[in-house]
Amino acid sequence: MSGIKEADVNAGNEQRQDTFIGESHPRDGREWDAQCARCGSSLDWHQCDVCGGEGITGLGELYEEDPLWYDMYDYKACHQCGGQASWPYCISSPDWCEAHPLRGREKTKSGTPEWFVIRREASRPKAADSVQKRNEKI
Repeated sequence: MSGIKEADVNAGNEQRQDTFIGESHPRDGREWDAQCARCGSSLDWHQCDVCGGEGITGLGELYEEDPLWYDMYDYKACHQCGGQASWPYCISSPDWCEAHPLRGREKTKSGTPEWFVIRREASRPKAADSVQKRNEKI
Protein backbone atom coordinates (compact mmCIF):
# COMPACT_ATOMS: atom_id res chain seq x y z
CA MET A 1 0.00 0.00 0.00
CA SER A 2 1.58 3.28 -1.04
CA GLY A 3 0.80 6.69 0.36
CA ILE A 4 1.39 8.83 3.41
CA LYS A 5 0.05 7.68 6.78
CA GLU A 6 -1.47 10.50 8.82
CA ALA A 7 -2.72 8.58 11.85
CA ASP A 8 -2.43 4.99 12.96
CA VAL A 9 -4.76 3.43 15.48
CA ASN A 10 -3.79 0.31 17.39
CA ALA A 11 -6.50 -2.32 17.42
CA GLY A 12 -4.91 -5.15 19.34
CA ASN A 13 -1.89 -6.24 17.30
CA GLU A 14 -3.37 -4.81 14.11
CA GLN A 15 -2.60 -1.27 12.96
CA ARG A 16 -5.36 0.45 10.99
CA GLN A 17 -5.08 3.78 9.26
CA ASP A 18 -7.73 6.44 9.77
CA THR A 19 -6.43 8.73 7.01
CA PHE A 20 -4.46 7.95 3.90
CA ILE A 21 -3.03 10.09 1.08
CA GLY A 22 -2.94 8.20 -2.21
CA GLU A 23 -4.78 7.30 -5.38
CA SER A 24 -7.35 5.04 -3.70
CA HIS A 25 -8.27 4.08 -0.17
CA PRO A 26 -7.48 0.72 1.40
CA ARG A 27 -10.07 -1.94 0.60
CA ASP A 28 -10.72 -2.92 4.20
CA GLY A 29 -14.52 -2.82 4.42
CA ARG A 30 -14.69 0.54 6.20
CA GLU A 31 -16.50 3.54 4.70
CA TRP A 32 -14.08 6.12 3.25
CA ASP A 33 -14.45 9.64 1.86
CA ALA A 34 -11.86 12.02 0.41
CA GLN A 35 -10.82 15.65 0.46
CA CYS A 36 -8.04 17.61 -1.24
CA ALA A 37 -4.83 16.71 0.58
CA ARG A 38 -3.32 20.12 -0.22
CA CYS A 39 -6.01 22.55 1.01
CA GLY A 40 -8.66 20.36 2.68
CA SER A 41 -11.47 21.31 0.26
CA SER A 42 -13.90 18.77 -1.13
CA LEU A 43 -12.99 16.75 -4.18
CA ASP A 44 -15.08 16.01 -7.22
CA TRP A 45 -14.36 13.31 -9.77
CA HIS A 46 -13.97 13.85 -13.52
CA GLN A 47 -15.20 10.89 -15.51
CA CYS A 48 -13.07 9.77 -18.46
CA ASP A 49 -14.54 11.03 -21.73
CA VAL A 50 -13.24 8.12 -23.80
CA CYS A 51 -14.56 5.15 -21.80
CA GLY A 52 -17.46 6.94 -20.09
CA GLY A 53 -16.15 6.09 -16.64
CA GLU A 54 -15.92 2.34 -17.23
CA GLY A 55 -12.12 2.15 -17.30
CA ILE A 56 -12.14 -0.45 -20.07
CA THR A 57 -12.83 -0.68 -23.78
CA GLY A 58 -16.41 -1.43 -24.68
CA LEU A 59 -17.36 -5.08 -25.01
CA GLY A 60 -16.98 -6.17 -28.60
CA GLU A 61 -14.62 -3.35 -29.62
CA LEU A 62 -11.53 -5.56 -29.62
CA TYR A 63 -13.44 -8.33 -31.40
CA GLU A 64 -14.44 -5.84 -34.13
CA GLU A 65 -10.77 -4.85 -34.53
CA ASP A 66 -9.53 -8.44 -34.87
CA PRO A 67 -12.08 -11.26 -34.60
CA LEU A 68 -9.38 -13.90 -35.05
CA TRP A 69 -7.42 -12.76 -32.00
CA TYR A 70 -10.11 -11.47 -29.60
CA ASP A 71 -13.34 -12.95 -28.27
CA MET A 72 -16.57 -10.95 -28.06
CA TYR A 73 -16.12 -10.42 -24.30
CA ASP A 74 -12.42 -9.46 -24.27
CA TYR A 75 -11.49 -5.98 -23.07
CA LYS A 76 -8.44 -3.98 -22.06
CA ALA A 77 -7.79 -0.88 -19.99
CA CYS A 78 -8.87 2.41 -21.53
CA HIS A 79 -5.94 4.08 -23.34
CA GLN A 80 -6.95 7.53 -22.05
CA CYS A 81 -7.37 6.92 -18.30
CA GLY A 82 -5.30 3.75 -17.97
CA GLY A 83 -8.25 1.92 -16.42
CA GLN A 84 -8.88 4.43 -13.62
CA ALA A 85 -12.26 5.53 -15.07
CA SER A 86 -12.15 8.90 -13.26
CA TRP A 87 -9.73 11.17 -11.47
CA PRO A 88 -10.11 13.63 -8.61
CA TYR A 89 -9.90 17.40 -8.75
CA CYS A 90 -10.17 20.03 -6.01
CA ILE A 91 -13.42 21.99 -6.19
CA SER A 92 -11.69 25.16 -4.96
CA SER A 93 -10.15 27.34 -7.63
CA PRO A 94 -6.59 26.34 -8.52
CA ASP A 95 -5.32 29.73 -7.31
CA TRP A 96 -7.02 29.37 -3.90
CA CYS A 97 -5.83 25.80 -3.43
CA GLU A 98 -2.24 26.74 -4.27
CA ALA A 99 -2.34 29.80 -1.96
CA HIS A 100 -3.89 27.98 1.05
CA PRO A 101 -2.12 24.67 1.68
CA LEU A 102 -2.59 22.86 4.98
CA ARG A 103 0.43 22.93 7.28
CA GLY A 104 3.10 20.60 5.92
CA ARG A 105 1.33 20.11 2.57
CA GLU A 106 3.02 22.88 0.59
CA LYS A 107 4.52 20.35 -1.86
CA THR A 108 1.34 18.26 -2.24
CA LYS A 109 -0.27 18.52 -5.67
CA SER A 110 -3.78 20.03 -5.83
CA GLY A 111 -6.45 17.34 -6.22
CA THR A 112 -4.43 14.62 -4.49
CA PRO A 113 -6.98 12.66 -2.46
CA GLU A 114 -6.66 12.39 1.30
CA TRP A 115 -8.91 9.53 2.34
CA PHE A 116 -10.48 9.39 5.77
CA VAL A 117 -12.73 6.90 7.54
CA ILE A 118 -16.33 7.96 8.07
CA ARG A 119 -17.47 7.11 11.56
CA ARG A 120 -21.19 6.77 12.09
CA GLU A 121 -22.55 7.57 15.53
CA ALA A 122 -23.99 4.45 17.15
CA SER A 123 -27.75 4.56 17.28
CA ARG A 124 -29.17 5.53 20.64
CA PRO A 125 -31.26 2.98 22.51
CA LYS A 126 -34.97 3.41 22.04
CA ALA A 127 -37.13 4.38 25.01
CA ALA A 128 -38.92 1.03 24.80
CA ASP A 129 -35.57 -0.80 25.14
CA SER A 130 -34.67 1.06 28.34
CA VAL A 131 -38.15 0.40 29.81
CA GLN A 132 -37.79 -3.30 28.98
CA LYS A 133 -34.34 -3.47 30.64
CA ARG A 134 -35.71 -1.68 33.72
CA ASN A 135 -38.63 -4.14 33.92
CA GLU A 136 -36.23 -7.10 33.65
CA LYS A 137 -34.32 -5.83 36.69
CA ILE A 138 -37.50 -5.67 38.81
